[in-house]
Amino acid sequence: MYKNFKDEIIQTCESKINEESCGFVYLDNNEIKTVECKNIHDDPKNFFKIKPEEFLFLKERYTPLATFHSHPESDCNPTEFDLLQAQELSLPMYIYSLKTKDFFVYKPNSCYQDELKNRPF
Repeated sequence: MYKNFKDEIIQTCESKINEESCGFVYLDNNEIKTVECKNIHDDPKNFFKIKPEEFLFLKERYTPLATFHSHPESDCNPTEFDLLQAQELSLPMYIYSLKTKDFFVYKPNSCYQDELKNRPF
Protein backbone atom coordinates (compact mmCIF):
# COMPACT_ATOMS: atom_id res chain seq x y z
CA MET A 1 0.00 0.00 0.00
CA TYR A 2 1.31 3.46 -0.94
CA LYS A 3 2.11 5.81 1.92
CA ASN A 4 2.62 9.49 1.34
CA PHE A 5 5.59 11.29 2.82
CA LYS A 6 3.52 12.84 5.63
CA ASP A 7 2.59 9.34 6.80
CA GLU A 8 6.28 8.46 6.80
CA ILE A 9 7.08 11.57 8.85
CA ILE A 10 4.37 10.66 11.37
CA GLN A 11 5.67 7.11 11.67
CA THR A 12 9.23 8.35 12.22
CA CYS A 13 8.19 10.94 14.80
CA GLU A 14 5.87 8.60 16.69
CA SER A 15 8.73 6.10 17.08
CA LYS A 16 10.68 8.55 19.30
CA ILE A 17 8.37 10.09 21.86
CA ASN A 18 11.04 11.41 24.24
CA GLU A 19 13.03 13.52 21.80
CA GLU A 20 12.65 15.53 18.64
CA SER A 21 12.89 13.34 15.57
CA CYS A 22 14.32 14.97 12.47
CA GLY A 23 15.12 14.33 8.83
CA PHE A 24 14.60 15.36 5.25
CA VAL A 25 12.00 15.08 2.52
CA TYR A 26 13.71 14.66 -0.85
CA LEU A 27 13.13 13.81 -4.49
CA ASP A 28 14.60 10.60 -5.92
CA ASN A 29 13.77 9.86 -9.56
CA ASN A 30 10.49 11.82 -9.36
CA GLU A 31 9.48 10.00 -6.16
CA ILE A 32 9.14 11.91 -2.89
CA LYS A 33 10.89 10.10 -0.05
CA THR A 34 11.92 10.78 3.54
CA VAL A 35 15.02 9.94 5.50
CA GLU A 36 15.42 10.14 9.26
CA CYS A 37 18.58 11.74 10.59
CA LYS A 38 20.19 11.37 13.99
CA ASN A 39 19.39 14.27 16.31
CA ILE A 40 22.80 15.34 17.61
CA HIS A 41 21.64 18.34 19.65
CA ASP A 42 22.80 18.48 23.28
CA ASP A 43 19.14 18.90 24.32
CA PRO A 44 17.28 16.56 21.92
CA LYS A 45 14.04 16.75 23.90
CA ASN A 46 13.64 20.44 23.03
CA PHE A 47 15.76 21.02 19.92
CA PHE A 48 17.13 19.23 16.90
CA LYS A 49 20.40 19.39 15.02
CA ILE A 50 21.42 17.41 11.96
CA LYS A 51 25.05 16.76 11.05
CA PRO A 52 26.01 19.04 8.16
CA GLU A 53 27.55 16.01 6.44
CA GLU A 54 24.13 14.34 6.30
CA PHE A 55 22.66 17.34 4.50
CA LEU A 56 25.61 17.55 2.09
CA PHE A 57 25.37 13.82 1.34
CA LEU A 58 21.67 14.17 0.52
CA LYS A 59 22.18 17.36 -1.50
CA GLU A 60 24.92 15.77 -3.64
CA ARG A 61 22.77 12.78 -4.60
CA TYR A 62 19.14 13.95 -4.52
CA THR A 63 16.97 17.04 -4.54
CA PRO A 64 16.19 18.14 -0.96
CA LEU A 65 12.60 19.39 -0.70
CA ALA A 66 12.14 20.07 3.02
CA THR A 67 13.25 19.27 6.54
CA PHE A 68 11.00 17.75 9.18
CA HIS A 69 11.05 17.36 12.92
CA SER A 70 8.74 16.69 15.82
CA HIS A 71 7.63 18.60 18.87
CA PRO A 72 7.18 15.91 21.56
CA GLU A 73 5.48 18.06 24.21
CA SER A 74 4.17 21.15 22.44
CA ASP A 75 1.97 22.12 19.52
CA CYS A 76 3.22 22.24 15.95
CA ASN A 77 3.88 25.98 15.81
CA PRO A 78 7.51 26.82 14.99
CA THR A 79 9.88 28.16 17.60
CA GLU A 80 12.33 30.97 16.86
CA PHE A 81 15.00 28.28 16.56
CA ASP A 82 12.88 26.42 13.97
CA LEU A 83 12.39 29.59 11.92
CA LEU A 84 16.12 30.29 11.89
CA GLN A 85 16.95 26.71 10.87
CA ALA A 86 14.50 26.80 7.94
CA GLN A 87 15.76 30.20 6.81
CA GLU A 88 19.39 29.05 6.98
CA LEU A 89 18.76 25.91 4.92
CA SER A 90 16.38 27.69 2.51
CA LEU A 91 13.99 24.76 2.77
CA PRO A 92 10.41 24.44 3.94
CA MET A 93 10.02 22.78 7.33
CA TYR A 94 7.35 20.27 8.34
CA ILE A 95 6.75 20.25 12.09
CA TYR A 96 4.72 17.41 13.57
CA SER A 97 3.33 17.67 17.10
CA LEU A 98 3.15 14.43 19.06
CA LYS A 99 0.84 16.21 21.49
CA THR A 100 -1.81 17.48 19.01
CA LYS A 101 -1.13 15.01 16.15
CA ASP A 102 -1.03 17.90 13.70
CA PHE A 103 1.38 19.45 11.17
CA PHE A 104 2.60 22.97 10.57
CA VAL A 105 4.49 23.79 7.37
CA TYR A 106 6.78 26.80 7.38
CA LYS A 107 8.10 28.13 4.07
CA PRO A 108 10.90 30.64 4.61
CA ASN A 109 11.35 33.54 2.22
CA SER A 110 14.83 32.26 1.43
CA CYS A 111 13.41 29.20 -0.38
CA TYR A 112 11.80 31.27 -3.11
CA GLN A 113 14.89 31.58 -5.25
CA ASP A 114 14.44 31.15 -9.00
CA GLU A 115 16.06 27.71 -9.19
CA LEU A 116 13.75 26.41 -6.44
CA LYS A 117 10.39 27.66 -7.76
CA ASN A 118 9.43 24.53 -9.69
CA ARG A 119 9.77 21.98 -6.91
CA PRO A 120 7.01 19.33 -6.90
CA PHE A 121 5.28 20.27 -3.64
